[in-house]
Amino acid sequence: MPQSIILQIFSYLPYKFVRTAALLVCTAWHQIAYDKSLIKYARDEEFLEINARDSSKQTVDDFLQAVQWRPNLFHCIDLCGAKTTLATFCAITNCCVELRILNMARIEGEIPEYPLILAANIVELNVSETLIDDRFFVFTAECLPKLGIVNVSRCYNLTQVVCAL
Repeated sequence: MPQSIILQIFSYLPYKFVRTAALLVCTAWHQIAYDKSLIKYARDEEFLEINARDSSKQTVDDFLQAVQWRPNLFHCIDLCGAKTTLATFCAITNCCVELRILNMARIEGEIPEYPLILAANIVELNVSETLIDDRFFVFTAECLPKLGIVNVSRCYNLTQVVCAL
């Protein structure tokens, strides 16, 4: 069967099912399941809450692709321990303007000098066990006026002065 027909059939199935189960059937289905155009057929309710906890770099990259295609759908994202960097934080907050809860605990990497933060609706942020520093913390707090809950435990680059805020 031609790939275009299989892709059309996959477009009627739940996106998460295609990305987790259908790709296991055979090599051809695996390739089609990773077709970038498949995301545009996904139903909105499939993306309201994303859990990529402890995921591989490939899974996170696929997720970021979904974020770029459908940024307004995401309200809660859990990337705790995923194989990604703090640059992902910037990419997500730049795209997902409707985001309310973001868990980026235990991710790796340095913070860009001044990350672009457009997700001003974030009310809960977990960046525990990351390399955030005072500059990032203050900048983030200023950019997120609705932020009410922040977890910065085991962020050893923060000073006690900022932690007391």
